[in-house]
Amino acid sequence: MIFALFLFTEVAYFSRMRSVITLLLMFLWGTSQGQIAEMHQLTPGRIGISIYFSDTLINIGSNKLKIIIDEQTDEITIRLDPTTLHSGIDSLDRKLQHGIMPEVVFNGTIDLDKIWETGERSRTFEVEGELTLNDVTEVVSFHGAIREAQQGMGINGILYLHFDPELKDFGLDEKLPHFAEFACVEILQPIHISNNRH
Repeated sequence: MIFALFLFTEVAYFSRMRSVITLLLMFLWGTSQGQIAEMHQLTPGRIGISIYFSDTLINIGSNKLKIIIDEQTDEITIRLDPTTLHSGIDSLDRKLQHGIMPEVVFNGTIDLDKIWETGERSRTFEVEGELTLNDVTEVVSFHGAIREAQQGMGINGILYLHFDPELKDFGLDEKLPHFAEFACVEILQPIHISNNRH
């Protein structure tokens, strides 16, 4: 993935997070509920990538992020098809659509029950796992938060994940010239929180 490193103060970080979540809730009005079972194939999530390209801040995004959460093992799998990303820059979009890199996969663990029951949703937490990007696998940590979002259609939570990868860690510095060293990645995922978690 590709993103610009932003050094947020804690207050600015949460202010930005609330703004992003508010925008997502506007999009969710027309989104259907995901499948609720022991293995959740969730409603497609959204990913936003911010990075400087030739001294201009650009945003790259997709609304076809695939996330699966296994309630039995607390495993979370995130899959991104890079061909679904869109930047609005024709030359970059052509590279993405022609398979500049293989599928991006993250495998980690997230204990939603513990987060919900202990009140950790009121503050950030970490989700650690292995990220495979550009055929390179590294251990990474996402900063996360969960917020309630009653929409009257079964979606009653928003999972927010954020991290700032360095392009050279995944061999992308040579594949993507003129991009900044760091990128800012944000993920928003509608989730169902069952009644016994309240």
